[in-house]
Amino acid sequence: MVTDKDRVIIVGPDGVASMERALQGMQDEAVRIARVMESGTVPDVCGPDIPHAPARGLVRTFTVLEMVPGSSLRVRDAGYAGRKGLRVGDGFDAMEAAAIKAYDQRKAKDDAAVYDPPFTAGQVSIGRLYAALVEAQSGGTVKCSSFDGRIGGGGGDLDVLDLRLEQANRLERMRARIGRGVAVSVKRARASSGADRRYRIITDRMVVDSVCLDGLTVSGVLSKYHWEPNDKARRNGIREALRGALDRMQGFG
Repeated sequence: MVTDKDRVIIVGPDGVASMERALQGMQDEAVRIARVMESGTVPDVCGPDIPHAPARGLVRTFTVLEMVPGSSLRVRDAGYAGRKGLRVGDGFDAMEAAAIKAYDQRKAKDDAAVYDPPFTAGQVSIGRLYAALVEAQSGGTVKCSSFDGRIGGGGGDLDVLDLRLEQANRLERMRARIGRGVAVSVKRARASSGADRRYRIITDRMVVDSVCLDGLTVSGVLSKYHWEPNDKARRNGIREALRGALDRMQGFG
């Protein structure tokens, strides 16, 4: 491509410039921009107040709920005019979307195909709680004076520092339950798989942090540590290691 002030000339591999190539390049770019802009579209169920933002990436809607006054069991939709909220998607959402897409393809060929979610609701919940605790702890020191020293609660006054200490203790318990297991060992690498690659051992903790904190998928974890992302056996190994770690974080096993 050669630029000449206000003109852009598209030159092919053969050194020939043509209007046809220029038009095709412009059309391809227009399609690419349209796809990017479409990715930022806010679902109608969320209302018009959430801005259009293509850079937001994967998003998911959720229902805003609140407890019914005077009841400890009933909840109701608290969204304004019944609208849903919008949150940025994470690694679990990306893997669920991929699993649904794969299921749809299987269903088209085999009507008896059954959807098998990549993770249970409990595994996803504990993973997101882990991410929330890490984010809360990484927020730095909170000056209690900004909260008038103490905050009120249903069980009496509780110091802000006590809340942070409780969060830190819960986070440490989760990390202890993850353990020091190894999801992928360098010993499994083939000598012919690439001498230039610097393979790294992938521990269970590294898998949990990559998915829960960095928003990576199973394939993304392999790529991060210089392994082949399309290796089915290692993808399955990473997925099983993550499932096991999330179960232990819940207190199972």
